Amino acid sequence: MGKHYIKMGGEFRSYRGNSSLPAPLQFFFPAGNTANTFVNPNTRLSGHEWATFLIGAIGDNSRARNTPFLRGRNHFYGFFFQDDFKITQNLTLNIGLRWEYDTPLRDRDDRLSRFLDFSNPIPEFQGAGAPRLPDSVMAIRKQAPIYNGAWIHTDGGHQAAYNSPKRTFLPRFGIAYRLNDRSSLRLGYARYAIQPSVDFEGGINLNDVIPYPGYGQDTLVLPTIQGIPGARFSDPFPNNQNPLTPPVAKTLGRYTELGSAVQSIVWNQNLRTSYNDRFNFSYQRQIFSQIVVDATYFMSFGFNQRYLKQLNNIDPRFGYENKGAVNTRVDNPFYNILTPAKFPGGLRNQPQVSVNDLLRPYPQYNAVTQWFAEGVYRRYQSLQLKAQRPFVNGFNFLVGYNFNRASNDEYFDGVDAFLDNLTIQNSPNQRHKFNVGGIYELPFGKGRRYASGMSRWGNAVVGGWAASGIWQYISGEYLRLGATLVSGNPAISNPTRDRAFDTSKVVRQPDFTRRGNPLQWDGFKGPNIKSLDLTLAKEFKVTERYGFELRLESYNVPNTFIGANPQLNPDSSLFGRITAQRNTYFGRQFQYTGRIRW
Repeated sequence: MGKHYIKMGGEFRSYRGNSSLPAPLQFFFPAGNTANTFVNPNTRLSGHEWATFLIGAIGDNSRARNTPFLRGRNHFYGFFFQDDFKITQNLTLNIGLRWEYDTPLRDRDDRLSRFLDFSNPIPEFQGAGAPRLPDSVMAIRKQAPIYNGAWIHTDGGHQAAYNSPKRTFLPRFGIAYRLNDRSSLRLGYARYAIQPSVDFEGGINLNDVIPYPGYGQDTLVLPTIQGIPGARFSDPFPNNQNPLTPPVAKTLGRYTELGSAVQSIVWNQNLRTSYNDRFNFSYQRQIFSQIVVDATYFMSFGFNQRYLKQLNNIDPRFGYENKGAVNTRVDNPFYNILTPAKFPGGLRNQPQVSVNDLLRPYPQYNAVTQWFAEGVYRRYQSLQLKAQRPFVNGFNFLVGYNFNRASNDEYFDGVDAFLDNLTIQNSPNQRHKFNVGGIYELPFGKGRRYASGMSRWGNAVVGGWAASGIWQYISGEYLRLGATLVSGNPAISNPTRDRAFDTSKVVRQPDFTRRGNPLQWDGFKGPNIKSLDLTLAKEFKVTERYGFELRLESYNVPNTFIGANPQLNPDSSLFGRITAQRNTYFGRQFQYTGRIRW
């Protein structure tokens, strides 16, 4: 339309899951059950899984599981409008707008849950009916428990697990300015939406991870208290003490998950749009031999992004202040309370529990994790340099370098997680990435510079070959130790597979103390990645219509060992050693491929 070049379009995607992932029984035999102490045992010195197995002491996370059939579904809608407006011969303006709507998750039988209403009092636990916590527990927590909670499922009137934002408008803006015949300057801005169903923690797999409380049912074994296992392998679920819990679907209504021994998952109900604003400034110039060089500065600002929020955590400061007192055994105020229809969880089956089990703000529930909690900020910036030659005269190449810095909102330690105190921390991602790639057609055979008149059979052997390769270097990612005592930066100048860092600077954290070491140090990184892949290919022309392609591909040609990050657990005998390869980088490999084309 004159100086305007207008584009518009739409998009629709439908996601449906239909699967069953049964995992009926799982038993664990932790080394700590046969260690010389039950408080943060050092299993390098005592305790062993086989010893635990031989005495039949089952770990607390052993369980029987009933898995429901998963039938989640959702849809995605998108529409965009874009105008490339050529203002002058040298200046082009790009303006666009996109709208997106990612529908909430649904189940065709309305089996999903929505949220746990912590503002709704439990009728049976009010006034004289309230369970009385032991005095030793109240002396530590100093605040009365909150006996609220009502589980809310989806139903015919509200089939969605949560409410998705419908007014997600995403502007785009760009300018391209032609400086001269060989160079140009570009800048651009675009706002992107982080969609909940596909961009949250790697995406919501409709065939795998959708929670179905009430339909999926776990029965955990009785817990270990003060080092004494509550269950034995010979009878993990005694019928008179801790029987298997059948799935109850929605029959328990508000009492679903009350007293559950496993983590409950709920959804943030009224989502706002999570945004990612991206800016880039680039300069491009064509130099000799048609090579184009490009320098780009890129920035990304993410805000109101989503994360996993803990709603019923135990304040770790109770342990810091009261030490071993939080592990002592006390009578369980919820033992045989109400009926299984009103208090269905495994908590009612335990005559005694540890003090720690009663220190949650809502002790009648276990841990509760809210998916799609909002408020995380993310920052990323990079300098990108590139030189590229188009495929001319049988040769092309691309050279690229990226230097980046990133930071994200995250929890520094367990106290911050309890307080939901997110702080900006430097990302551990790799800072430097460099790669070189290209294709070179060998100049022999028909249509090539040399020996173009050779015979058909000679051309079949010598002519028509092309070689290509990719070499890349990626610096190591920053390593993060857990809560340990660290005296200075553990990085060393000459790391090896057997000594990746100075382990003498790292010792176990004393029991019941808060983390003091930083998340990461300058130069304290895992192994670099260096890799070279080569390919040799040839096209055989059989007839005008038929052809045959032969490819000889080799990966990691120098057969370089590319190690994974070293062991970071100071209790491990392999602490500080690299014991495995990276999953995506293995030893030298060759692959031969033949393709018939027609």
